[in-house]
Amino acid sequence: MKKDKILIVLPYGMCLRQIILNQTLWDYLVKNYQIDVMSPLKLSNDIVGINKIIATSPVHFFEKFLKRVSFRSVSSLQASAMVSFFLDNNIGENFALRWRWFGDQAKHIIVMSGLVRLRFIGPLIKNSLSFLSKIYPVFFLKKNKYKFVIVTHVSALDCVLIGLGANKLTIPLISITLGLDNYAHGPLLYKPDLMLLWGDEQLEEFHKYHAAHNEKLLNTECFKIGSLIHDNYLQIKESRHTDYLFEKYAIASNQEFILVAVMLEETLPNQAVLCELLIYFLEENNLQHKLIIRKLPLSDNDIWEEFYKKYPNRVIIQEPQSASFDKRTESLRFDLNASKSDLEEFVQTLDRSELIIGLYPSTLLLDAMLFDKQSAVAMFDWTEDQKFGGHPQEKFYLAKKYTHQHRRHYNLLYTKESLYSFLTEVLIEKTNFPEQRREIFTKITGDSIDGSSGKKAVEAIDGFLNKN
Repeated sequence: MKKDKILIVLPYGMCLRQIILNQTLWDYLVKNYQIDVMSPLKLSNDIVGINKIIATSPVHFFEKFLKRVSFRSVSSLQASAMVSFFLDNNIGENFALRWRWFGDQAKHIIVMSGLVRLRFIGPLIKNSLSFLSKIYPVFFLKKNKYKFVIVTHVSALDCVLIGLGANKLTIPLISITLGLDNYAHGPLLYKPDLMLLWGDEQLEEFHKYHAAHNEKLLNTECFKIGSLIHDNYLQIKESRHTDYLFEKYAIASNQEFILVAVMLEETLPNQAVLCELLIYFLEENNLQHKLIIRKLPLSDNDIWEEFYKKYPNRVIIQEPQSASFDKRTESLRFDLNASKSDLEEFVQTLDRSELIIGLYPSTLLLDAMLFDKQSAVAMFDWTEDQKFGGHPQEKFYLAKKYTHQHRRHYNLLYTKESLYSFLTEVLIEKTNFPEQRREIFTKITGDSIDGSSGKKAVEAIDGFLNKN
């Protein structure tokens, strides 16, 4: 019996790992459907169950032209609705504080938001953009005849494009949320028929920021399934596996260490200075902890090699080998075996860390909570140059703090003194993981702690399709 075809849009490596590496969900999809994957990344040939890999940049001239027209149109359509989204939801301060993060897109947002408000020409511009946005996805989806479509990032432009096309052709559209705070990013231009969310926080944000302003979204079915990747983490923790920390880094089982997750240097400069502050504290207090510096693949190698040479007895550089821990689309291919190894190494590192230091409020802090680990975010000017604004991305992160109340529990540290005080509590006084953080974890990720997110996803998708 020939299987129906489905399309899954996976805009970056972290989306791929959470769908393909969740064995329960992936086995269900492979067993029942022919799966086409749309992604800008190159994928290894050992991934079982993919019928076709569709590049986000079409090869043929005609399709390439249609995609360019639709892509630019949907970008402008999204920009035109951005200001209203933040103001209508009374989170204008979020938009103002995110201004630096928008970068060159900020001017586009302001211009398009103004144009669509012009009395006579505004509606014409908006309707034209809406029409042009659908040209390519309608052409593409009609040609491929999919049973249903899955998108994995509510604001990624390829997901938005395909979502709009699916709506136009009334193809069932399923949205699986794989990011922490997608619903505060901006407007939702398409209507998912089924939405799989992490926990109460995302459900509340979806209704507050989106459904409250678009009655069509009130018909969207919503299910809380938790975070799919946490299934993998828990399974790895319980299984027998290679001791990556010993084999790759010669870290003995009794060696204590701090995990520091760093960003791209161009985004967050002078991160090595913060790491030196941590080393200074360890040496002043005669602590033998090492620092595991976890960096992005193929990035800033010269900086961290030099740092390692400066502190060879303190520092270990950890670098994932696959795109599974990367949001960039041009860095590495998604290799299945390398991704599995990266995942095991990451879980072992989390599980054995005494403390996790983040340089921004990311999902790493939730991963730390999953393992009952203490964590904090250094939010001050590590160089002590007294620059205006302190932390290089302080305004952007403050925006997240204001719109996500749980972030006040993320241990945001605003001075070097507060960092040292926190280190004293955790490393010397051995303060236990605070129980209220378990409540925060549950609020954000639902029942991820039970390791059944894949099972819940399968039940929700199967129930939805059998009913429709």
